[in-house]
Formats: sequence, C-alpha cells, structure tokens
Amino acid sequence: MPLTEIEMLIEGGKMKESIPQILDLPEKLAEDYNINFVIVIDEFQYLRLASQSFPGLFHVMRSKWQFHKRVSYVISGSSVGLLEKTFSE
Repeated sequence: MPLTEIEMLIEGGKMKESIPQILDLPEKLAEDYNINFVIVIDEFQYLRLASQSFPGLFHVMRSKWQFHKRVSYVISGSSVGLLEKTFSE
C-alpha cells in the first residue's frame, strides 16, 4: 500500500513539521470534494498532554482552523476547568 505524503512525513520523524499540513487536511479535502463538514473532538483537554511534546500546538491549531471555510470544529470535554484553562492561555 503506498504511503500518503503525510504518512511519509510522520514515519520519517518529521511529525512536528507535518502538524500544520495535517491540520489543513480536512479543509483541503472539503475543497477538493466541494463539501462542508463538521469535526467533533471530545475530551479535548487531553491534547494538553500532546502539547507538552509539541509546544505551540494550540497556537498552530488556531492559526490553521481560523481560516477554514468549509470545516467547522466542535470542541468538548468532561473537564470544564481544564478546557477553560486551555482556551484562556
């Protein structure tokens, strides 16, 4: 099975460099297929753990998602305090 460009970046140890491309993938697919869709991310507060390995992750997410026209994002989680802290920092 051939690897996608993003899979090659990840397997090549370039995960950090590929995050912006991964975050733009839903918008690119929506444009390519002329559709709109919604992505729901539950337990979003657990991404704080990932942000320890990838400093600036939330900044990159926001910088990409704010320009997406065809994709909407629903963020939820069970730890309201952690969610508030995540979005207020």
